[in-house]
Amino acid sequence: MLQALREDAVDDVTAAAASALLPVAHILTKSLGQEAVNELLKLLWGSLPSLDDLSSAAAPSLALLAALPQFNALSNLPALLPFLSHSSSSVRRSALATLQKLLLPHPQDIKNAPVDNGLPISSLQATLRLLFQRALMEQMEDVAALVPLVWRDLLKSSPLSALLHAACPLFGTWLALSMTPPRAAIDPALLLRANPDAIQPTTKVFMGGSLDADSASELSFIDLSSSSLFQFLSEYFYKST
Repeated sequence: MLQALREDAVDDVTAAAASALLPVAHILTKSLGQEAVNELLKLLWGSLPSLDDLSSAAAPSLALLAALPQFNALSNLPALLPFLSHSSSSVRRSALATLQKLLLPHPQDIKNAPVDNGLPISSLQATLRLLFQRALMEQMEDVAALVPLVWRDLLKSSPLSALLHAACPLFGTWLALSMTPPRAAIDPALLLRANPDAIQPTTKVFMGGSLDADSASELSFIDLSSSSLFQFLSEYFYKST
């Protein structure tokens, strides 16, 4: 399987290899050794920039990344962020799960305080914006349920000074987004594009993740009214006290 990932860049081959390894991901370190797992992680991370919405390898590759231990791998964050807005809910779910694993401290570092994920301000700000957008627009309940958990872990792993510099400039945008009515199209100027090179959709995006204004108000998504917006952001305010 590693040889297939290493030598064949065809989407279908990568998808088949990743899918075959997924059921045994929890024992790969024990059976293959850490060096082989590190090589597998390097191959998977290296393949992400070449994947798009039409790539059959996107879902299994992200699912395998989410199933493998991820320590000191936050340098790969830029390659992961575009998948938070992927058209497939399974890919978005795996991207959120992988991001959550990236934010976990190494067991040897748990006793060290304060925790600092080391993210540059620009990367931290982009991650906060994309998570907030996902909370507003996610239409799958299981994926939406992951967003506050990842948000919490991102805050816990970030020093207060970095959060202040990254989040304070965003509150105006977040409030404007949260006040968009369910049947109204979202102002694209308020949204961050995780992949600037991607082709812009010709249809408008509506609150709740729908591309159809007639069904936008019927979708289930995280309620970000004035009260629940405060609840969603409360951990950020708590860190500053």
